[in-house]
Amino acid sequence: MATLTGLHQRAGIYHLRVLIPTSLQTRFGRSCFRKSLGTSNKSEAELLGTIERARLLALFAAAKKTQEPLSSEGHVPLSNLSEQAQRVLEPLQGISVPPPVAPTTPPATAPQQAALHSQASSALFAEIPTLKDLYKLWQRTKQRAKSSEKACLLAIDTCEKALGRLPINQLTRAHGDAFRSWLQEQPISSKTARDRFTWIKSLLGYAFRELELIPRQPWEGMEIQVSKTQTRRAWKDEELQQLFRQPLFTQYDTPKGKKSGSDAAYWIPIIALYTGARIGELAQLKANDINVIDGVALLHITDAGEGQRVKSSASVRSIPIHSELIRLGLLEYAQAIRDTGHTRLWPILREDTERPGLNLSNWFGDYRRSIGLTERYPDFHSFRHLARTRMARAKISEKAMDSITGHETQGSIGKTVYQNVDMTDRIEAIEAIAHPIALPRVYTIPKMETAKRGRHKLI
Repeated sequence: MATLTGLHQRAGIYHLRVLIPTSLQTRFGRSCFRKSLGTSNKSEAELLGTIERARLLALFAAAKKTQEPLSSEGHVPLSNLSEQAQRVLEPLQGISVPPPVAPTTPPATAPQQAALHSQASSALFAEIPTLKDLYKLWQRTKQRAKSSEKACLLAIDTCEKALGRLPINQLTRAHGDAFRSWLQEQPISSKTARDRFTWIKSLLGYAFRELELIPRQPWEGMEIQVSKTQTRRAWKDEELQQLFRQPLFTQYDTPKGKKSGSDAAYWIPIIALYTGARIGELAQLKANDINVIDGVALLHITDAGEGQRVKSSASVRSIPIHSELIRLGLLEYAQAIRDTGHTRLWPILREDTERPGLNLSNWFGDYRRSIGLTERYPDFHSFRHLARTRMARAKISEKAMDSITGHETQGSIGKTVYQNVDMTDRIEAIEAIAHPIALPRVYTIPKMETAKRGRHKLI
């Protein structure tokens, strides 16, 4: 059954919102009616809301049709309406309809319309909400990631620190300019400043478009430009040699603990090196995402499994497994994990459903700094740049590279539609990724080591 139009929850109680026809909004002095249905039971709310909506729609129809002057109380006259209409409208006579505007009356100016809207909003809400109040309403509109909720709350705290806790109808464009300037003076990156400013803009847009609590979005069009003084780069050959000559990769000396994922700490950087896959894509792999089809070993990046997600539709792909990964024992590792009955390819790695690669990314950052790679770049994502660079140098087509890295192919119709990429093209693209390192095969069996109460345990 479809949800009743205009039915929504606020603080656990269902409310009904019914838009007033544009031709009647001036007479009613508002653009919509809002009413609490006084219940948290959805079935009961849909019944009460259906009745109330029908009454209001009948009222609007009567107000459009009547040509007689309104009564002194401003009610819709019922005398000339049908008996059926009278029965529907009679319970609504407490709702006042202002007199129609005479044809000679000039339209209200923008300031007058804003004042009228503000008066209507004040009548519908005991108090105009602050940003924190608005956040609580926004939070209930749909389920969001905890990281998004935390980012929004942090932006609100930052804004209130700069401007004070103001009702949203008092936030002007001058406030937006002041907050924007204040953010750019703080010891944070331009991207962080932009993100926090954008969260507040989104809330104000919600208050304007969805709730109609304010007559306009006062910060519309205001932006913070992001500085691009430092950009990510690919790994240099000497940096690769410094990383992969460590005991982790030459002796399978895997770290113990859920943050690194034990075996994941060895395999995921090497897989990224020879595929360019994102860390989140690799961290969420299932054991069955590595298999052999028609004689070709494949790694499947997908959002089909429980808890799996991808960045975009182009990110769903099947990547031929590089011959170097096969030599090092990746297929045997995946089979060993399946044999143990685990569904996740990295059973020890701590799961993070919102950001699958977060824990391993933090561990890898600490690890590379511990071995002397202390600059901001290269980081884990730089493997992705490196794989693309190697394929480009080998003259691999852009669409074939996109099919490996999961990018949306840009360009002409001929390139995006008619230039096909088959499995042979993908294998050629993968095998074009070559590096000046010689890793020994050191894998024998999964370690799956975790730490418990300061002692190491072999699972």
